[in-house]
Amino acid sequence: MALNRALAHLAGIAATVLTASLLTAPVAQAAPPTYVALGDSYSSGTGTRSYIDDGTSCKRSTAAFPSLIAIARGYSLNFRACGGRRSPTSPTPSSAP
Repeated sequence: MALNRALAHLAGIAATVLTASLLTAPVAQAAPPTYVALGDSYSSGTGTRSYIDDGTSCKRSTAAFPSLIAIARGYSLNFRACGGRRSPTSPTPSSAP
């Protein structure tokens, strides 16, 4: 009889511990939205004199608008703006609609 009571008590403790661990399990967090920044020197932050050392000559800055918005809103930043970049497919003033 004492053994049955001890087993029942142990089963109750195990159920309580299991329930508590399930209730306190961490909830999966969604990844933050990604902000993709495209553009020229205006978007990259050329002129701020504080540039990210990313191995390019794009002069991307942590003080540029895309960086500031990403930080303020908690976005992941995919910074592709590049100072001095030229696109061979961009329209010329005479061919623009």
